[in-house]
Amino acid sequence: MKVSKQKNDRNYGFGIAVAAFVAAIAVFAIMLQVKKNTLEAYEKKSIYILKEDIPAGTLIDETVLEKSMELKEVPAELAVSDSVGKSDEVKGFLLAGDMKKGSILYKGGLKRTDPLADELRDPVIVSVCVDELYKACGGTLRKGDTVDIYVTEDDSARLMWEDVRISDAFDKSGNRILNTDINKTAYIFNLFFEKNEVVPFYKNADGSNIRLVYKLGREKVNEED
Repeated sequence: MKVSKQKNDRNYGFGIAVAAFVAAIAVFAIMLQVKKNTLEAYEKKSIYILKEDIPAGTLIDETVLEKSMELKEVPAELAVSDSVGKSDEVKGFLLAGDMKKGSILYKGGLKRTDPLADELRDPVIVSVCVDELYKACGGTLRKGDTVDIYVTEDDSARLMWEDVRISDAFDKSGNRILNTDINKTAYIFNLFFEKNEVVPFYKNADGSNIRLVYKLGREKVNEED
């Protein structure tokens, strides 16, 4: 049986079109892969880098993040595999060891447990600033101290929270006071609290009506800075 030249030409043209289509798909796939590789090569990652030396056992809170660490973007391949770059990934953690200025903060260098918060189910940190020293034992309270918190109303006072641990103490300018700084006076305090008590705390207490009463007989925990 003879096949017409016209039909052969159609088949030939169809074959060329299919081959061109397949080739186009292949080129498109290659271009996508090249684009993906290029993007990965320039991918950035946010990391925290220390601006100063920080000793082991330091609790990472907003103050430490702002004053002692810097958030930077670097090429992903230069970042430590478990480096961290989000505040919610590090706040509330302790440094497991001493870290030097310029070091990258990484998950392996953090630890979750803090003896000051061991007694709490869902620990968070709240801050309070007293307006007069007599409301906080003359400014002598330090990290690791245990206090009862009273709230004054007119001529009366109510015991609102018992056995509250102090996470850190600061002077009026927000500078952290070490436990060895016995001649400095503390006005600002970070306190360990149950998460479900945060709203009642800020609703009922402020720097003018709060009294921090040192709890005698409680062992001072984690007092070395």
